[in-house]
Amino acid sequence: MTDEAQDAGTKPARLTDEQKAKFPLISPEPIDDVGQTLKVCSYLVIAFGVVALLTGGYNIIFGPETIRYNVIKGMTFPQFLQAYPGPIASLGFIAIALGRMLATKADQMQLESFNETLIETLREEDIEAEDLGDQYKLDVSKRKDGNIEIGLVDVSLAEPQTGGS
Repeated sequence: MTDEAQDAGTKPARLTDEQKAKFPLISPEPIDDVGQTLKVCSYLVIAFGVVALLTGGYNIIFGPETIRYNVIKGMTFPQFLQAYPGPIASLGFIAIALGRMLATKADQMQLESFNETLIETLREEDIEAEDLGDQYKLDVSKRKDGNIEIGLVDVSLAEPQTGGS
C-alpha cells in the first residue's frame, strides 16, 4: 500500500500499532481567557452599535423637522438625539463593524489556543501530525466534563457521508 499511496500522491501513515493503541486521547480544555474576554467585549460593542443604529434610524424616519431648545441651557439628551440622527446611525454602523472585527480576532485566538493544545497533546504521546498521513484523520469532540477527546479515524474504513435522509 505504501507504493500505491505514493503513486496516488497521498502521504502514507507512519503510525505504529503502539501509537494507534493510545487513542482516544483525553486533553484538557484549552484555557483562553483573553479570547473569551475579547468575545464578550465584542458582543457589548455590537449591542451598543445596534442601539445607536436603531436610535439614529428611528430619529431619521420619525424625528421632528424642527427642534426648539433654550440656547442658554442647551439641548436635552432627547433633543440631541433628534438633532444629530445621521451621525448617531453612522456611529452605530462603525460600532457594529468594530464589534465584528473583535469577534473575528477572538475566534482566531481561540482557534490558535485549541490548535496548540491539540498539538501539545499529540506530542506528549510522541505522535506528530505528519505521522497521520492521508490515511487517518483526527476526530475531535468536546466531552461533558469540558475536556477534549481526540480519536483516530481510518479514512479508508470510514463510510462516505451523504447529505440527505
